[in-house]
Amino acid sequence: MDRPVKCSDIPDGRVVELARRWREWNRDHHGEMVRWLHGGKPPPNRPPGVVQALMDEFDIPYKLALTKVLRLCDRKNGRPPLLEYGTSPNYAWPR
Repeated sequence: MDRPVKCSDIPDGRVVELARRWREWNRDHHGEMVRWLHGGKPPPNRPPGVVQALMDEFDIPYKLALTKVLRLCDRKNGRPPLLEYGTSPNYAWPR
């Protein structure tokens, strides 16, 4: 029987890489995103946010993916946070 996946099983570097890809895509397609939010067509090939990307890549539930992202945003013991977010941790970006 396989053991359940834990947050520690997901590499921090991979999460940061997924967040970096989201941020770069969003920066490159900012105008398209603004038009879409104001009633236009959705941008082509829009990647998922970091939480959805984790769910797809590691086949884990939403709550575990969200917990991993939140832990990287709020690290303790003097370790600096690796990610930050605005209104939703689903679309976190690297610090």
